[in-house]
Amino acid sequence: MINRHSAVGRRLAYVRGQLGLSQKEVGDILKLSWRTYQTWEVGSRPLSYENLMKFCRSFGVRPEWIMEGEEPIRSYDFNEVVGEVVGALALELRRQDRSLSPENWGKIASKMTSSRIKHGELNKEELANYVELAGEEIGS
Repeated sequence: MINRHSAVGRRLAYVRGQLGLSQKEVGDILKLSWRTYQTWEVGSRPLSYENLMKFCRSFGVRPEWIMEGEEPIRSYDFNEVVGEVVGALALELRRQDRSLSPENWGKIASKMTSSRIKHGELNKEELANYVELAGEEIGS
């Protein structure tokens, strides 16, 4: 028989892994110690309703998925988030008159998608800095 807390912990770990976060980073985002978060992830302590909702709001996942594995996972449209990031990246490249190698395009789009999911909004200043550092000037 599968321990319910272990199944919840595996789903928490899955979300954390998809976002490339450490347990400490998740704890910081949720404003609690990483050890507290770790006890949920390993299934040694149950997740309170309040902390469940805080986790779900912070990382854009549905509480039904965390608790029961009921699809869909996300509470937002992932394709919309990626579309927003790609559109903003294209505009910023045009604004700076720069281009990116496919590798840098992918790296920046991935970082900015994770950032957008974590923070709930796109940080355009951060995006502009990435483009400036990684981009190659087109015009002269």
